[in-house]
Amino acid sequence: MPSFEVDAAMPSPTEITVAQLSRLIGLPGVPVLVDVRTDDEFKFDPQLIPTARRHPSTGLDPWCRRYAEQLIVVLCQSGGTLSHAVAARLRHEGLDAQTLEGGYDAWREEAIRRIVALRPLLVFIGNSNHYLIGSRKMTHGAGVSLDAWRDGTRKTLTRLTAAGLRVVAMRDTPVFDVDIPTCLARSLRNPWLPGGSCVTDKATSLNPAAFASELLGARDDPNVQFINLTDRLCRGDSCQTVEHGMIMYRDDNHLTGKFAEALAPELDAVLLPILGER
Repeated sequence: MPSFEVDAAMPSPTEITVAQLSRLIGLPGVPVLVDVRTDDEFKFDPQLIPTARRHPSTGLDPWCRRYAEQLIVVLCQSGGTLSHAVAARLRHEGLDAQTLEGGYDAWREEAIRRIVALRPLLVFIGNSNHYLIGSRKMTHGAGVSLDAWRDGTRKTLTRLTAAGLRVVAMRDTPVFDVDIPTCLARSLRNPWLPGGSCVTDKATSLNPAAFASELLGARDDPNVQFINLTDRLCRGDSCQTVEHGMIMYRDDNHLTGKFAEALAPELDAVLLPILGER
């Protein structure tokens, strides 16, 4: 099995630091990140380290074997007993497992520290509503309440604006029930099938309650502004999938690069006045 090269900065051969992990994210051979925080911990701060996957800390058999022959880094809230116990169990099963020193808390703290240290002109934040209870595409097991979503938004924004940074947050895109390129291809092959344009109802594709919670989380903070381009993506009561022959989505919710570039004039119209206020 692959193993991670341990250097002097690592506190033990079975632990990896945030600095080490951050250098690996996005590279070939990046470890599998397994987030074993409890549901309550995740609901309090419903974010994931990039590429991380949530799994329960008990009942490892249903999921651990899919990561055979890969290095696994287990993280809990603070890098304590929970992640160490899961990693030890994985090693007992013959898997290559380490833990993240300081856990999710250390990763989050370091990420915010780096952003603040850079002193950017603007901090641009996107989000995903998939973590919310009742969302059209709830992911990662634990549904988050609107109150927790509001409080988590406020927590993150406050950390940034308290450091003197200005923040622009963008509303999430519509979510469809199908993969849009697949739906459109099927419609071309079978034009008699219903729903050929793959458009969907605006009322079910967008989550106005989530956006309202985000606005509440930023209320009374003059250094936070929101961008809402959903009127550009949805016309009338429907959310479109093709514009002027251009496919708008690369899956069921992410915009294609080409269509995202087409939104540049709308983004400029919103961002340039904000930048001009400095």
